Amino acid sequence: IMATAKKKAPAEPKIPRQVKSKMVKEKICAAATDLIKSHGYEYVTVNNVCNAAEVSVGSFYHHFTNKDDLLGYYLTAAFENYAAEFNSICGDDVVANVARCFGFYIDFLLEQGLDFTQNYYTTKNRNLSANASQSGAKPVNMPILKKAEELIAKAQENGYIRPEVDAKLLADDLCIVEKGAIFDWCICFGTYDLKDCTDRILCAHLRAYVTDAYLEKYSDGLSG
Repeated sequence: IMATAKKKAPAEPKIPRQVKSKMVKEKICAAATDLIKSHGYEYVTVNNVCNAAEVSVGSFYHHFTNKDDLLGYYLTAAFENYAAEFNSICGDDVVANVARCFGFYIDFLLEQGLDFTQNYYTTKNRNLSANASQSGAKPVNMPILKKAEELIAKAQENGYIRPEVDAKLLADDLCIVEKGAIFDWCICFGTYDLKDCTDRILCAHLRAYVTDAYLEKYSDGLSG
């Protein structure tokens, strides 16, 4: 009787290159997040991140130009994580829409936790500057800031924001206001509701730029 040939185990499905690349990037970002939480902003070096993530330096540079590029990722991650919610922003209420836009970033920081936010929001992190020309930092792509500018410009077209307002400058100012609230929250060790605080302050700031047409349409919501 002939021996029955052993059946070969089915081969493991090959992970597509694009998926594998994304997994490596997420691994690097997760390692950097943990290092920021446990050791602080300055401990995040390319070598330390690679060691923690167990990836090669070559893999790191495939996804990020340098340490600043990696740290700048945290200013875009909220937009990526909440893409569906961003796309669902609609209507003409510019105050509510812009506040909601900036609120997604607050949601992202709250998900990362107080330790991460305290260590990331340091004066040594030049990526946090909305105005790279004044900070000396390389310009960082901030999708939330760009989205806020678009919402303000659209509101101008609809007659809800005063026409003389510079949409980009106003979006930059709101970014600075939000960062101030985040810094204060960090100093206070997260003892108050950051989302409510930033929403209230941003809305109050925005209302200084709305037109009578906006007030007539949305006056009921101005008491919040």
